[in-house]
Amino acid sequence: MDACPSPGPRRPYNFFGILDDEDLDALNSMALEATSSNHTIWLSHYPSSIINTDHQRLRNIMSSSLAHVCGHLHTLGGFVPNMYGRQPGGRLELELGDFRFMKMYRILALDHDLLSFADVELGQWPVVLVTNPKDALYLLPSHEPTDRIRQSSHIRILAFSPYGISSVKVWVGGRSLVAQHVGGGLYTVPWDPADYAHGLHKISVGAEDFAGHSHKASHLFSLDDTLVPLQTLSEWIILTDFRALVKHPSLV
Repeated sequence: MDACPSPGPRRPYNFFGILDDEDLDALNSMALEATSSNHTIWLSHYPSSIINTDHQRLRNIMSSSLAHVCGHLHTLGGFVPNMYGRQPGGRLELELGDFRFMKMYRILALDHDLLSFADVELGQWPVVLVTNPKDALYLLPSHEPTDRIRQSSHIRILAFSPYGISSVKVWVGGRSLVAQHVGGGLYTVPWDPADYAHGLHKISVGAEDFAGHSHKASHLFSLDDTLVPLQTLSEWIILTDFRALVKHPSLV
């Protein structure tokens, strides 16, 4: 989704993106073409809150998608390191820290049609992403088959490093477990989801590579679709129509 102004001015005049009616028509055609796909993920430089457009029409076009991944605001100079939001229809909007200064990149994974992601600093090894059970912060019960977590037989983890992975350990429900390598970057541990049927639970995964680097990732998960609220400030930034605020400052 290209909302960059044309011609493209320099900062600060390129703060707002723009999508005119012709652009929205093209995006709508793309959305219609994707209806036969399991999921849709939109990618753009600008978050929707900074695009000068018909916001209601844009939201309608993107309504069935899982996520909109974007940049531009990044982390607001480090003040909002995880600028993520959930749009009213359920879609995630996920800013990413910039690569130029912060050297951040994002890994996205779809595991049985459930989206997981990790934002990683370049040079951090090993990279660890738990894909099942999914992080309750980013559950999308209205868009994803979350019942597949309850029906799953294994905890699933992606872990990789250019030096090779020497071990992957899992801590969940007060137990310490060793994950088995299935192939590529996939590691699994058998589990019984019924042990975690209600409320929130914590899972932690630690991986070590043959160069002695280690990394640990943790999150809360739920099997009854209990959600963890996203950060208030980041959601406010993601959901606010800044174009309207500039035109009508009294709306603040």
